[in-house]
Amino acid sequence: MEFTRKDLYPTPMWTTKVKGYGILNQKLEKYIYSLQKKDPIGKKASSVGGWHSHDLRDNSGGIQPLLDAIAPYLTQAFIDLGCDIENYHPEINSIWSIINSENSYNTTHIHPESYLSIGYYVKVPQGNCGDFVIEDPRPGTQFKIPPTKTQNHLNLRRVELSPEEGLLVIFPSFVPHFVKPNRTKEDRIVISANFDIPFSHKLPQTNNG
Repeated sequence: MEFTRKDLYPTPMWTTKVKGYGILNQKLEKYIYSLQKKDPIGKKASSVGGWHSHDLRDNSGGIQPLLDAIAPYLTQAFIDLGCDIENYHPEINSIWSIINSENSYNTTHIHPESYLSIGYYVKVPQGNCGDFVIEDPRPGTQFKIPPTKTQNHLNLRRVELSPEEGLLVIFPSFVPHFVKPNRTKEDRIVISANFDIPFSHKLPQTNNG
């Protein structure tokens, strides 16, 4: 029998620069700072320091341009995963913004009750403003980590992404992730959201004569 290898249970991640992000980010930055001014305390979640907004779906007008811009990428991600999005339509579960000021960061967490999550960078200062870190979701891989000569997709335990303005990251919601501290004196602004596919759909109409 031939000796073969099968790579099972891959964990996908999609990245892109959103088209027209320059003008889009100018509007989003102004919108997010206006929300912070109205609600300076915000919400406590994975953030340590900085500011975390409440769910932005109640202020959908300011966030809709971003949702429109990322829709094609999100649709492609669901298609890549083989989801039946014709009959079971993806829905947004939650969307929020985080302003990471100097030395603020986000602790390791996942996004339960969702299928795909996104992070979109609105404002990224120059310098070490904090990488986005995504970890291997399989806890068993942490039990034993042998020495390796080269890093590849079979032994990878962590991926670190340097933020860029206009960068969109899509990943499964069950993947543990965190954000390193912002070591600059300027704010880093990100918008995150969760999406799911409800187990319900509109049944086709039947002709009863």
